[in-house]
Amino acid sequence: MAPLSRETFAMDVVFLFDHSGSINSNDHQRLKEFTVDIVNTLPDVGQKLVHYGLAQFAAEPKHEFYLNNYYQKTEVVGHILGVEHEGGDTYLGKALRFIKEYLSPAQGGRSDVPRTVVVFTDGNAHDYVEEPGNELRGGEGVNETNIIWSQIKSLNASSCCATAFRAAAPALGGRIGPDVSRFCPAGPLQCPAYPTELVFGLDMSSDVGPADFREQRQVVLSMLKDVSIAEGNCPKGARVSVVAYSRHTKRLVRFQEHRGRKQLMEAVENLALERTTERRHLGAAMRFVGRNVFKRVRAGRTTRKVAVFFSNGQPQDPSNVAAAVMEYRAQNIILAVIALKSAPGAAQTTCWTGRGSRAAPRFWDERWTTPCRRCC
Repeated sequence: MAPLSRETFAMDVVFLFDHSGSINSNDHQRLKEFTVDIVNTLPDVGQKLVHYGLAQFAAEPKHEFYLNNYYQKTEVVGHILGVEHEGGDTYLGKALRFIKEYLSPAQGGRSDVPRTVVVFTDGNAHDYVEEPGNELRGGEGVNETNIIWSQIKSLNASSCCATAFRAAAPALGGRIGPDVSRFCPAGPLQCPAYPTELVFGLDMSSDVGPADFREQRQVVLSMLKDVSIAEGNCPKGARVSVVAYSRHTKRLVRFQEHRGRKQLMEAVENLALERTTERRHLGAAMRFVGRNVFKRVRAGRTTRKVAVFFSNGQPQDPSNVAAAVMEYRAQNIILAVIALKSAPGAAQTTCWTGRGSRAAPRFWDERWTTPCRRCC
């Protein structure tokens, strides 16, 4: 397969601007300029190349242009710079349902190219967004729509650009990886700072040795480096809790105990294996976390709950695991299970993303950290 180039890259990108009352005129102008920077950085616009669409939303969504309206970059940029700020309430869920039409063939949507929706918002919706977001996201592979959430107060061109390309990589046969640095501005790829309640479950069952435990701990530390950690009471960033389990589950780090990355990382680095003769009860641990650890979380419709469990082998309570999965779906908890020994020579991850009846396990090889980080 030929290397990816600006002359062959194709993608459908729809921008969704929040122009509600919580966004002032300066923020709106900065948002437009930021989006223009993204358009100018990505490969060229053309009938067989990159297509752009744009809508805005407040109390009601507002159409700007479809994917098949412009095939010149100058036209796209001119329209973006000309959109006006109006104000009003923030009904993001309604807007997500509205822009689903933008990806239809009638409006220029293509089924054979990666599709990305970039949502710019202040993060405080007045309606529910999860179900409309899942509907917009759709199926797997090429037909899945990648949704990038970006808070207007902390725009990061490198993050948005690189995320869009990396999300498209599987659909293009993995050709994008080496080319991201050429297409995107320099800088670190950062996770969004939405309020997240993140729980890690460490396996301390009888067959977990010191090396197995060190691997779990190192994975947690690696993931925490890429997650925005809450520094105080402000409802943004991730609060982190850690539990250990075998037959019983024990809290090691509580949400409110460590604020700030340095203090949290030190606490995780100091965790030690507690040897036991008890066998693995993953389902019981999952239910404990769902019913107790997530009992007191930060309020807010944008707050996400994520649980990442490690497992060194088959659980003794598979029926409890199945029950816990159903409970997590009902509570909108994103669940990832990292099975350290389920594949020869490589860790695997199973991730349930909270999509109701369509949710299904996904497996990754030793590169599991990338998709799992997207949960956070």
